[in-house]
Amino acid sequence: MGTSQDITAIKDYWRSRFLAIAAQLVPVVAQAGWCADGFDPKTGYPLYSQPGSLRLDDAAVVKACLGYDDRHWANCRVVLHPDWADAVYPSVVLTTTPPTQLWQYADQYLRIPASVFPLEA
Repeated sequence: MGTSQDITAIKDYWRSRFLAIAAQLVPVVAQAGWCADGFDPKTGYPLYSQPGSLRLDDAAVVKACLGYDDRHWANCRVVLHPDWADAVYPSVVLTTTPPTQLWQYADQYLRIPASVFPLEA
């Protein structure tokens, strides 16, 4: 593992990448009439909705939805990806958009091909 400063810089980089993606995707989905919001991985609060009293634990969501193992390290829950181990940074967008439609939006507006999504149509 790198230094705490190195880890913070890496986390900040991936957080900024996710926030940029969510900033493009969530408004497109909402404009199409679907409910959607992203959650800031650093705070656990929604990006567009009024925050409540609870924070989203994105690692717990990944564990529950994808079945990945996790471990605790330095007061953090770390997701253990089956191929990439702990070299992942979970981030969450929740939406009512059907998966196939979401893939189309991702491909059209973000240039992310549907093949990167782990779900089947």
